[in-house]
Amino acid sequence: MLKVLNQKNALRTVALSTVGALALAMATPISTMALETRAVQTNGNKNVSATEIKNALRGIDGLLQQADQTKTTTDGDSALKAARAGAQIDIPKDISDGVAINSIGVPSLDITLPNADNADDAKKVAAGTVAYAGNNGSANAVQATEDGGVRMLTIIDRSDAPTTYDYGVSVPDNGDIVITKDGGANILGSNSEVIATVATPWAKDALGKTIHTYFSTDGTTLTQHIEHDIPGVVYPVTADPIWFAVSAAVFWWAVQRCGAGGIIGAVFEYVGGGRSRRAIAAAGAAGCIASFVGGWGILKNMVRIVKW
Repeated sequence: MLKVLNQKNALRTVALSTVGALALAMATPISTMALETRAVQTNGNKNVSATEIKNALRGIDGLLQQADQTKTTTDGDSALKAARAGAQIDIPKDISDGVAINSIGVPSLDITLPNADNADDAKKVAAGTVAYAGNNGSANAVQATEDGGVRMLTIIDRSDAPTTYDYGVSVPDNGDIVITKDGGANILGSNSEVIATVATPWAKDALGKTIHTYFSTDGTTLTQHIEHDIPGVVYPVTADPIWFAVSAAVFWWAVQRCGAGGIIGAVFEYVGGGRSRRAIAAAGAAGCIASFVGGWGILKNMVRIVKW
């Protein structure tokens, strides 16, 4: 009887060990596959397709959702047109035409995108978002966000892809582009007023690792430097500057979306003698309810202009 029990125990031990080994063997490939599925979203060659661009954008949490409620139209020359937050955005089918930003009371801006000589026509890849396939190891996407901004994204697929990306800006006569203290940029009009603002850029690889990126300018071209060609980077890399038009119409739209906090802040500043657009914008933003959706991005940029 004892011999039989020992045999049963031995068989049970072998069975449990076998199941454990099989479970471990199965779990390791599954976890590896999950990592690879998240990381490997492009094929690594110089042709970056619209599908690969979409996959890269989907890998950044919440990015595509920032335009999923943006109402857009199209016409013969425009891939997407949007009117949000007092600004009108025109994203072209042909990338060489550039993105147009118009807002009441300020000069219109035309912005040429990087890779214009190496890009296909626009293809809509998500709500409010179009992609321009490229053939030099990088490509572009443009997104009209719900708060009136325009994201101009670069997707980089290879370590030998460019590390600098130029945005040509139609600054007014005697206008300028200046880099701000926080690493963003302001587009200045002929009287040195801020007519558009560009938030501090960011860049991430396929695993969410932050890639060093920064702006430089010669006064008419805004250049984004993306230091992706370093060990450990998992492609694709996604990089983003977001642009906002600046005008009284845009500001007051944001304040209205913000609610009473912003309005009260702006009114108190005005009554207290702060009559400049910058001062009122700063006060409105300071009084804004931080949790509201839509205009907070604009008001944060207004504050950044004041600090500039």
